[in-house]
Amino acid sequence: MPPVQGYPVRVIQDDIAAMLEGMDYWDEDAESEDARPINDRARSVLNRLVDCGWLRHEQIGLVFTISMPRDALEFFTLLLDFASNRTLFAGGKVKTIRLALDNVMAEPKGDLLHEAASMTRSLLEYIRNICADVRDLSRDLQSQDSTAAYAQLFFTDLVVGKFIGDYGVLRTHDHPLAERAAIVRIAEELASRRDLYDRLLPWYVEHEGKGEVARGERALQRDLTRLMDMAHVDDYLDRLDTELNAAIRRANTYLAYAVRVHQHNEAVIDAALTRLLAGGGAPAPFGEGSLMGPGRLAEPRRQTAPRAPNKIRTTTMRPEERARLNLNRAAQARRSMTDLAFATLVRQKLGDAVSIDDTAFNGPDIRETLALQRLQRLASLAHSDSLAFRLQARSQARGFALICIDNRESEHALQSGARFRIEQPKRGKSNV
Repeated sequence: MPPVQGYPVRVIQDDIAAMLEGMDYWDEDAESEDARPINDRARSVLNRLVDCGWLRHEQIGLVFTISMPRDALEFFTLLLDFASNRTLFAGGKVKTIRLALDNVMAEPKGDLLHEAASMTRSLLEYIRNICADVRDLSRDLQSQDSTAAYAQLFFTDLVVGKFIGDYGVLRTHDHPLAERAAIVRIAEELASRRDLYDRLLPWYVEHEGKGEVARGERALQRDLTRLMDMAHVDDYLDRLDTELNAAIRRANTYLAYAVRVHQHNEAVIDAALTRLLAGGGAPAPFGEGSLMGPGRLAEPRRQTAPRAPNKIRTTTMRPEERARLNLNRAAQARRSMTDLAFATLVRQKLGDAVSIDDTAFNGPDIRETLALQRLQRLASLAHSDSLAFRLQARSQARGFALICIDNRESEHALQSGARFRIEQPKRGKSNV
């Protein structure tokens, strides 16, 4: 909780200086980056925020403090509430709206009608904005291994957990959303019955119209229109269903590609076992003929019979199946490299030498190819003008110093890319 009298100026200035050290220069009007000390730049930013009205400068005795005006506090509270992504239960909202309208019909009160109209508007806007959220978040779900895991994460953790808690039962007959027709009918009755309309109008004239009858009538008509908009909730739900189906189709396409890659490993293992059992020599690294021939650009389409469903009872794997599974896992593990394995391999290559260059990574091991690919990418990032890219390269180059020699595309024994040099780390200096 912030202090009642505000924070000291030095505390706010130090926080701004810490933020400026970790971000790119943001003043686009200046021709070059400000060369002043970081404390002077932080003081300028603080004075600018005070001049713009975001912060307020106060003096209590001999102490100068910084606080935030009430309007700015309410604005940031609204932003935090918008970014919180709290779960919404549409059934509770609709039930509250219906109960409020029933009370209005029994005893017309303008405050109840205004609250019901505000809740209706927020509910419809929430459902309408979910479509954009689904498009943004569906890109983060491609790391799942199966369609079942994708669907469970998408509906349980995202749609149900963050957006609409009762999404699965929205269209059932016993859901409170089925009362939307009754809500629209009550709103139309309030607009048509003159006795109810005249009893609601004085509250709107006093509170919404500030004593003006015309402004009060416009506010009352606006709230009644918001309640009648509940008739369009089906259109918003249909649009949401369309976005969800599109996201699921994209996920199925991605996962189908992963399945094809897994099947390709099975085919490679079958060919290797056949060659070894036949007593042939070592296989060539590539097939006969042109490596980039038209026939090698895509695999021919072939019909595959669907696999039979697994039995309910527990099955025991045959030794051959277990061996194939172990070979498949070993092949996948050999072609994957974690950050720890990457740093260990680079330090092993460096050894006690003062420095090595990219030509040291030319061995037959697939891990050297993967390490070379990552080092070329980090060298390009380290050579970038962006501070964010340089920080990313620095965070991944642990235990050695990476220096980009030439950022242009250069030929290499394994693959082309940026030229770089690796040196022993120097204490107290950056790795990149």
